[in-house]
Amino acid sequence: MPNINAAATDTTLIATEHSTWSAARGASSANTAVPDAAPFFGSDRANIAVRVGFDGSEYTINRTMMAFDVSGISQVPASATLKIYGFQLASSDVVIIKVDDSATGNTSSNFVVGDYSKVTATKYSAENLSWQVGQYNEIPLNLACRAAIQTQSTLKMAIVNSTYDFSNSDPGTTINHRAGMYFAGFSDANFRPFISYVEGVSTVEELIRKRRRVRSRGGTTRGFSVSRVAAPPSGGKVVSNGYKTDGY
Repeated sequence: MPNINAAATDTTLIATEHSTWSAARGASSANTAVPDAAPFFGSDRANIAVRVGFDGSEYTINRTMMAFDVSGISQVPASATLKIYGFQLASSDVVIIKVDDSATGNTSSNFVVGDYSKVTATKYSAENLSWQVGQYNEIPLNLACRAAIQTQSTLKMAIVNSTYDFSNSDPGTTINHRAGMYFAGFSDANFRPFISYVEGVSTVEELIRKRRRVRSRGGTTRGFSVSRVAAPPSGGKVVSNGYKTDGY
């Protein structure tokens, strides 16, 4: 199966010292952007890549964003799996979500504090995924993500806490849920994040194959009108909870 390596522009965005949940989750910008885990964490790995914390008076939320060069993929993958090697802490459930195309970060530029609010409501994976350390977390990517792999030149995603951050649920009690990971800049390639995928078949190729199979059986087939295929929606709008919706 082919692999797509994450760009070494992955960035942890930290919103901290907010006195209310809504202020922390809905902040337009993070307080701190830590590109590829260094130099703030060091060693291109961090045990708080994903975090929701509340110490009784202040809230902290960490979101990690990643970018992948998918410009060379012309077909929707039949399947795709995001693989992230866990590091030290695994007390946070996670979900993978789409980052809006307008985010500054891409495969050549780090994400910035203003990208903190560029998360969307589009899920790229299931919610509440249990995190593991000392091994790769293998996360199946859904059709929305696989379609984006085919239509976009740069795939942008965020790893966020699913129990509180994505669901917009104020923990209301003292917690410190964290998940750690190795980043794309880590010296040993065996720990870096990547997407493994199974190549798909384009619509035209599949139609040709089906027609050949029907003809080989002596049957007939009906024509297919491209004009009847609805174009996917695009664009998005900001909703009150600070996440965006889009056309998937």
